Amino acid sequence: MSEFEIRDEPARRTAVVHGVIPMAEIPEFMGRALPAAWEAVTAAGIVPGGPPFSRYFSFPSENMELEAGVTIADVPGVPRGAFEATGNVQPGELPAGQVAVGWHVGPYDTLHETYAKLLAWIAEQGREPGGAMWEVYWSDPAEEPDPSKWRTEILVPLA
Repeated sequence: MSEFEIRDEPARRTAVVHGVIPMAEIPEFMGRALPAAWEAVTAAGIVPGGPPFSRYFSFPSENMELEAGVTIADVPGVPRGAFEATGNVQPGELPAGQVAVGWHVGPYDTLHETYAKLLAWIAEQGREPGGAMWEVYWSDPAEEPDPSKWRTEILVPLA
């Protein structure tokens, strides 16, 4: 079994904070953006749809364009467009389509190694990346202090 797979992802509504920042400032940006998105969604009485994520529109580059936030659960009785902008938290969407998926286990500063392997695997499949990549953070560093155990799902849309 491969450590990577291709799967179909549904579109998902999101609540995100958008930024264009130097790569070195990503940890600080995430430390502000993720709690802000979570708080905005829950304050609006909306159920988060899963763990936090970040999406990279320019990757890698000196100044990174990215968004970080949470997905919004589809809940009966809650209209799809129910989340409205609150402060710097904006409504958004993760796109539907085929994605290549890989899992990274370990600290965030070694994510680039898993990205390199996943992008090479995509090429071996005769495919090409086709959009902004995103990461889903399945481990909370506040609850799991050992970075070697952190689990991050990497999703690369395919052309």
